[in-house]
Amino acid sequence: MTRRLRRNNLPALGRALLDPLHDRLRRGRGEAGGEAISVELRAVNSKFCEVKPRLPRELSSLEPELAKTIKGRISRGVVEAFVRREAGGARGAVPHADLALAAAYAKAFRS
Repeated sequence: MTRRLRRNNLPALGRALLDPLHDRLRRGRGEAGGEAISVELRAVNSKFCEVKPRLPRELSSLEPELAKTIKGRISRGVVEAFVRREAGGARGAVPHADLALAAAYAKAFRS
């Protein structure tokens, strides 16, 4: 007689593999040069391979490379890649005005 596979009999990793949410959502975070990057990948089964990168405007030039990298690792499915960027020192930082630059622009505007 074979035992039925029950969710509560499995170790945590086995339960995570059986949970559909864990199969479709992955998160990662990395830091370098005072900046932090977080990436979230959401995947849905599909007959074709499609990648939808969502990057901040300043990183939009990396979209084709990101899509190519992801397509190199999967053969089918729809993957949404959300990338968020935050500067390490930006939290709590107070913005300041460059008065000399503003004066130069005002002078150029008047002339």
